Amino acid sequence: MRFWRMPVWAWWWFMAALIAGCGGSVDSNPTRAELRLVNATSGYPALDLLVDDDRRFSSVTFGQTEDYEEIDPDETDSVLATPGSTTPLVSFTPALEKQESYTVLAYGVEGSPRTLLLEEDGSEDDDKAKLRFVNVATDAGALDVYVTAPSDALSTAAPLQAGAEIGEVSTYSNFSPGTWRIRVTKAGDKTDLRFDSGDVVLKKEQVATLVVAPAGGGALVSVLLLNERGSIVAISGALARVRVAVPNADTVSASVAGQALMTAAAGPAVESYQLVPAGTQAVSVTVNDATVNVPDVALVAGSDQTLMVYRSAGQPMVVWLPDDNRPPTAAGSAKLRLVHGLDGLGGALSMKADLKSVASNVVLGTASSYAVVQQATDVAITVNAVGTSTPVLDLLDQDLLAGAVYSVFVVKGTVSNRGFLVQDR
Repeated sequence: MRFWRMPVWAWWWFMAALIAGCGGSVDSNPTRAELRLVNATSGYPALDLLVDDDRRFSSVTFGQTEDYEEIDPDETDSVLATPGSTTPLVSFTPALEKQESYTVLAYGVEGSPRTLLLEEDGSEDDDKAKLRFVNVATDAGALDVYVTAPSDALSTAAPLQAGAEIGEVSTYSNFSPGTWRIRVTKAGDKTDLRFDSGDVVLKKEQVATLVVAPAGGGALVSVLLLNERGSIVAISGALARVRVAVPNADTVSASVAGQALMTAAAGPAVESYQLVPAGTQAVSVTVNDATVNVPDVALVAGSDQTLMVYRSAGQPMVVWLPDDNRPPTAAGSAKLRLVHGLDGLGGALSMKADLKSVASNVVLGTASSYAVVQQATDVAITVNAVGTSTPVLDLLDQDLLAGAVYSVFVVKGTVSNRGFLVQDR
C-alpha cells in the first residue's frame, strides 16, 4: 500500500491556517502588528487614522471601543485627521514590532492634538489585576492618582502615582481581584478632588491602562479603562461642580442633593464652585425666606454649572447655566462671557471689551457664548442695552490673564454698580 506524503509547502500552509483559526489577529499573520485608535481629546468629537495612506479607522468618538487592525511594521507613516479628511492634524511614524499590540492614544485640545503610543506589553498574572496610568487631561495639569479600598479615607491614603504630568505613563501595579475606588486630585492637594469613581471591580488576569482624560467642565476629569486587547470602559465619575449666582438684592439660600451651596446670603453675589454628587438631584431654593419651586436637576459627571437665582418681572426665577471652564487654546488669550441678570431692563444686552464686540443679544436669565480675547491689562468692558448708546455697565481697568476664564454678571444695583467681573478659572 502506498501512503500519500504531504509536500513541505503544503504542510506549512496547513499549519498557518490552523494557527490562524485558533488565535487572535496578531497570530493570524506573524509578520504584522496590531493597532487600535482611542480618542481621548477634548476638542475633536471624532477622528480618523490613516496608516500608509490607508484609512484604517474612521469617525472614532471619545472613548469609543475600536477593533484592532493589522499593520505592517515596515509601513507605519500615519496621519491623524478629522473624519473624511486627509489633511494631517498630526503626522507621526510609530515604531511597531511584529506580533505585538499597540494603542494610539489621541489627546489634547482643538488646534493642538497630540498622540501617544502605548505598547500593550503587560503580561497577565494568574492571581492579580495589573494597572498602569497615563494623564492626558491637558485642562487639569499635574495630578495625583489614588486607588484604595472603597471606604478608605483620602486624607490618610498615599497616591499610587504622584504628580503625574501630561503624557506621563506609569509602570504597572498589581491589585488583588475585588472592588476598588479610584480618586484623582490636583497634584499635592488632597482637598482639590477632580474625580471619584465609587466602586470599580478589578478581575484577576486583567491588564489595563487607566487614562485620566478631560471632562466637559474643564476642572474635573474623566477616566477611561483600556483593557489590553479588550474593551474600552468609561468609568463614571461621581462628581459635578455647582455654584450659586444671585444678581438681585435678595437673601437667598440654596442646596443641591441636601448640600448647602448658599445660606442666607444677600445678593448681588456669586459663590465659589462646590463639589456635589452627579446624577439626578433635588434642588432647594428660598428667596427672602419664601420657597421657590425648583425641579430636580440632572448633573452630568465632570460638568461645571451655575445655579442663577434672579428675578423676571419682579418674580423670583431659577435657571441653570452650563459653564465651560476649559482654558482657551490660543496662547496669550482668555475667555469672556456675559451673564444677564438685570430685571426691569426690558431688552437684550451686548458687551464690548476695549471697543471690540464680544457678546450680543443676551436676554434676561441667559449667558452669552464664550469669546476668546487677548490677554491684556487695564481693559475697558462696556455693556449696553441693545439699541441704546448709554452704557448699562462700565468696568474700567480690568486685567484679563492668559489662560483664564471670566464671566461678567450684570445685576440689579445702582447705575455705577450694576455688575462685576468674576474669574471662573
